[in-house]
Amino acid sequence: MNEANPPIAHLPPELLVSIFASLADESSVYETDWTVVTHVCRAWRHIALDHPILWRHVNFTDDDAWTRELCLRSQSVSISVLWNVEEAPYSPIKADILLAHLVHTEQLTLLVDDDSHHITTTLTFPAPALHTFSVFSSGQSEVDIPTNLFDSYSPKLHQVAIDRCSRFPWSSPVLNNVVVFNLSNVVDFPLGEDGGFLAALERMSVLKTLSISSVEPYSFVTGNTPSHQHAELSHVSRLTLSCDVTDCVAFFQRVRLSPAVSLDLSAVSTSSSDSIRTLLRAIKSAGVNTDEHAVSLELTSSCPGFVCVQTYNVERPTEQDKEFPAFYIAFLWSEERELDALDVTKAICATFSLAHLQALNVNIRGPQWCAALPLWMDLFGASRSISTLTVSGREGALVCAALTQAYDDGTKKWGPVVHGTVATYFLPTLTNLEIDRDALSFTLLGESAPLHQLLPQWLKQREDAGLVALRALTLDGYGGVTPEWIADLKIAFPSLAITVY
Repeated sequence: MNEANPPIAHLPPELLVSIFASLADESSVYETDWTVVTHVCRAWRHIALDHPILWRHVNFTDDDAWTRELCLRSQSVSISVLWNVEEAPYSPIKADILLAHLVHTEQLTLLVDDDSHHITTTLTFPAPALHTFSVFSSGQSEVDIPTNLFDSYSPKLHQVAIDRCSRFPWSSPVLNNVVVFNLSNVVDFPLGEDGGFLAALERMSVLKTLSISSVEPYSFVTGNTPSHQHAELSHVSRLTLSCDVTDCVAFFQRVRLSPAVSLDLSAVSTSSSDSIRTLLRAIKSAGVNTDEHAVSLELTSSCPGFVCVQTYNVERPTEQDKEFPAFYIAFLWSEERELDALDVTKAICATFSLAHLQALNVNIRGPQWCAALPLWMDLFGASRSISTLTVSGREGALVCAALTQAYDDGTKKWGPVVHGTVATYFLPTLTNLEIDRDALSFTLLGESAPLHQLLPQWLKQREDAGLVALRALTLDGYGGVTPEWIADLKIAFPSLAITVY
């Protein structure tokens, strides 16, 4: 081979451009510098400089001159701009560069802090090519969006994400074509303000995905819109809402949603389970057809009580819904207050359908779980859809033990399997089991022995009963497993994938 004239030197320019473009795309994701290829040789440098499409990802740097050069090399190609002030501190020159190239900016992401949150107030120039606009704040200062954002002209704007916003031009026509709208770290955001938030959402007729997260308590409670006036949001197909239960109730009482809306709700309750029941009633009053939804539930206690409900339309699920329909159970108790787990469980199960669930995630701590266990076994015992069980928490061992139980039609009680049929087993369609360290010590088949001694016997029992074979077993934090045990289990059950952490 002639080292002075290697084969790579004869690659056609169009192939090199394709390779460089892949490197540039990866650089925008992994924060690597693809421009090193321009220093390999004169030919490669000319090719890179002659193709502005290679410079479409512009990450502002602390060097104003280099930032300007990056933008100039893109010429008139649609560009994606990222300005993170932690890596590229604010300067008036950078602000001028941003505005000068706003006309051909397709994606704009600003990460600001307390010293640079005013950057957004300068965005008063037209943005005819802008598709995605995102602003995130790492400081405590609130972001102020100007009234004449993009000079009220951004016809292609489809996605907006705003963090820690104190003022937004809700009547601006730039929102008319927005399809995805994300709002986070919401403070003092009254729903009833004239010409404000809900009115804007109602006017955004093509809006499909709405996410409102990290809402300061009581931000939605104030306002002058009477509760009998509702914003029509039937065009929204997916809604994510994370806030205090009181604000959740206020929101649902002021909107009308599509019966088929997919709902992802995280509501913090610091009171009794009655507040959860009030929330569930508000969800139904907003028009959500809970009978056609599957639901996942989570009760935790980062506060005294925390409830997470996720639903999807079982008639028209999205691809993500098909992959992750789940029922999460987490009873984490607080020393200050114990949420009535059983009462909340009954309320949510009476509101939403559980017939289409595929995954059950159980995180158990606290004595109330013992009271709720029979209810859960009744709910899921005859389930023909749940295939994945994830168990954690100190009392999670109860759930594992339930896997060896069957339902006696005569006594109407659950108990150890004697002559169990497929239909009477707890979770008879289980194919994936994950257990963490807190739930690993449990009794199977009425015996007390180390987990790794009982599992083979349990798997054989399910196999003999004709149940669906377990395909995946994950043990996290269990020290009793040896390579020999894993090898023997794989011989006995060759289709079982075993993962031990």
